Amino acid sequence: MLAYMPIDYAQAYFPKPVLPKIVGNPIFEKLKSMKKSLKSNAASVQSDFGGEAHGHVVLVLDDETYHAVTGEHYVAPNHPGALVIPAGTALHEAVRLREEDAEHIRVFRESIDVKTALMKHITSTIDNDYLKEHRDEVTNTITMSIPDALAFLFRCYGKADSDKVSTEETKVTEFSWNIVDPPVCIFNLIEGVRSVANAAGVPKTEAQLINYGLDIVRTMSHCLGSTCTS
Repeated sequence: MLAYMPIDYAQAYFPKPVLPKIVGNPIFEKLKSMKKSLKSNAASVQSDFGGEAHGHVVLVLDDETYHAVTGEHYVAPNHPGALVIPAGTALHEAVRLREEDAEHIRVFRESIDVKTALMKHITSTIDNDYLKEHRDEVTNTITMSIPDALAFLFRCYGKADSDKVSTEETKVTEFSWNIVDPPVCIFNLIEGVRSVANAAGVPKTEAQLINYGLDIVRTMSHCLGSTCTS
């Protein structure tokens, strides 16, 4: 069996392989900018998650936001374990099982490696003092998920006010999505509302987030069926 060779996803795929350092307190606008870059980077690595249209952006978003846009819930891939081919298995079936097992392992490792690259972006962008309480004392790594780490940062340091919530909501209601634009544009808008609403202490429900996404799609469908242009 060939040795596994990890891929440097930041250099090979990410449109922003290096994020600008946030010096000092990670205020809302700086965290928002960092998260937007994380989503763009995650979406740049192709995957089958969410109907194959959103890359690995699922690794950055909480499940509510992801479900609001894709209609799916994320189930993280697991390592399939040791492959066992029963004695007497036909050659073509054994080949199929090996190929299927290899693909499961590839998807699992890809998910882990992309997540690691994204988390490295966070830890290299944010001063260590703001995340040190979540570092494992033995491994010196952050074991929480990326959505949880971002939620912690926004909750503790990224405070916002109601005016910012209104601004983000206006961006959604006035947005006209062109079908040739990447779906991450919708993620950014909906996540913008959700993150600023949470930071302002007035969180949105999953139903509200879903309605934002549906309204955008309805507007696009209406335009495709009429003479309106974006």
